[in-house]
Amino acid sequence: MKETAILLDNQDLTRIGIISMIQAAAPDTATVEVATRQQLGEQLRKTPDALVVLDFINSDITDSEILVRLADIYNKVQWLVISDDISDAMARRLSCFAAFGMVLKGNRREEIASAISLALNGERYICQHIMNLLLSPASATQSLIDDLTPTEVEVLRRIALGKTVKEIAAERNSSAHTITTHKRSIFRKLHVNTSYEATRMAIKTGLVELVEYYI
Repeated sequence: MKETAILLDNQDLTRIGIISMIQAAAPDTATVEVATRQQLGEQLRKTPDALVVLDFINSDITDSEILVRLADIYNKVQWLVISDDISDAMARRLSCFAAFGMVLKGNRREEIASAISLALNGERYICQHIMNLLLSPASATQSLIDDLTPTEVEVLRRIALGKTVKEIAAERNSSAHTITTHKRSIFRKLHVNTSYEATRMAIKTGLVELVEYYI
């Protein structure tokens, strides 16, 4: 049984509910609330074998790679991601690591409580909705993204974040002409005509997280 549960959830009502579920499942487990990635890292250094329950929405954890890096550093931690929405790309990425469980806030309270109880015991739980997603073939949109070169993926990501051709060229030490060529190739492969359409596809596949997009 985990002696410490670290909770990162900036939605007041669900945070209160999760705390009550942790206390019900393990009365002796101490619950520590954090609000930022920095605070999470500081607490993990103190309790490197804790359970982390988090909702990345409205936090400064902007994509799955941040969680993967933290899980690699703190390899005794059990993670339970509880959110209103978990993208296809994030679910597939986190599912590759046994330390990550995933459940939706829209699931029944009993199911969320069960996921927390299992996580406190170092066991993984993935709700049925996400299991169905993981078992389904990758979407047609994801297949189009997969056809992009690594450079085109990076250019698309910066386009989706609102960068101009000149800004992307400066950041990549490239010419505007080179970036424009990449942009045309991206649009052709994705069958889109505007940056807005390309951005929607990037968000849909999790290449850019919604939290990051709205910053």
